[in-house]
Amino acid sequence: AGRIKNYWKQPLTLAVELGLVDVVSCMAQPSVLNTPCAHGITQLMIAVVLGHKAVVEVLLNNGVDIWRISNRDKRNVLHYNAMQGSTHMFTLLKEWFLNTEPPNSPPQSPKKSIP
Repeated sequence: AGRIKNYWKQPLTLAVELGLVDVVSCMAQPSVLNTPCAHGITQLMIAVVLGHKAVVEVLLNNGVDIWRISNRDKRNVLHYNAMQGSTHMFTLLKEWFLNTEPPNSPPQSPKKSIP
């Protein structure tokens, strides 16, 4: 009976959970990547919790919304990383957060350097 517990999962969610980088690469489209799974969390959140760094990189490079908040508990991917505790994953995610603008954010003016 344990073998069929994944029958209801979307193929991408299952590939992310299993860390199947090549499969995730083939299925990676922003419209699919940003759709929450049945539990209200994103593919990126799943990959982060499970420690699949290569899958996280594929998702980030294919347009996943790193700013997305889960429908389930109103957390973002950094919250899920904190629960998992990976400093390597945090470093990767931090770089993406620092280099991407949140959706619907006003344009940032360039920072002035102090002479």
